[in-house]
Amino acid sequence: MKKTRLVFLTTLTAISAIALNLAALEKDSGPAKSPKTVAKSDLNFSPGSQFNASLTYGSFTDARDGKTYKTIKIAGQTWMAENLAYKAPSGCWAYNDDESQVEKFGWLYNWAAATASCPAGWHLPSDEEWKTLTDFLGGDMVSGGKLKSAVCWDAPNADSTNSSGFSALATGSRTTDGKFMRLGENSRFWTSTASGAHEAWRRNIRFDYGQMYRRSKNQGDGYSIRCIKD
Repeated sequence: MKKTRLVFLTTLTAISAIALNLAALEKDSGPAKSPKTVAKSDLNFSPGSQFNASLTYGSFTDARDGKTYKTIKIAGQTWMAENLAYKAPSGCWAYNDDESQVEKFGWLYNWAAATASCPAGWHLPSDEEWKTLTDFLGGDMVSGGKLKSAVCWDAPNADSTNSSGFSALATGSRTTDGKFMRLGENSRFWTSTASGAHEAWRRNIRFDYGQMYRRSKNQGDGYSIRCIKD
């Protein structure tokens, strides 16, 4: 009898401990976060304020739709200083399906659309061309801050100087299953370089670090693109 009672009490104690651990875990992790939706504060910046006023920009007009982009020369390369806003026949989305944002933020493209959407005389930069850019700016550990605009980033917008004039905005991204996320937090760009049958290299800048990140990602994801001159 005493042995049975001891086993019962031991089992009850173990169950109680598990319940307490689960409760603590739930408290620490908090509720699941849903993808960030568009808030007016994320969009509230004046057109042109994302650029570095101390630098001289060029310009390019896309004959396909008449849109004019600022351009900037860095490390002997000429880049668009704005995200591409050309609407591809398929494979592109406005963040949260709100096309009123496209003028400022551009479209989010899957990789197939990204490789085919730059205008004549321009192309989607390769992984190596991105490396040339980041190496010139001091390497991946510091180049992100030199590429980020002072506007359209959540605090702390770490190490942001936009000294390059690249003027990256935190335009977020779209997952392969259609979820929009990280507006105000991340700026993700496709390269033209595949990393596998279904993946390609992307570059990523974050709001909380001054680094530039390189990752292999699913080609169905939706990211911004910057075109580079041929």
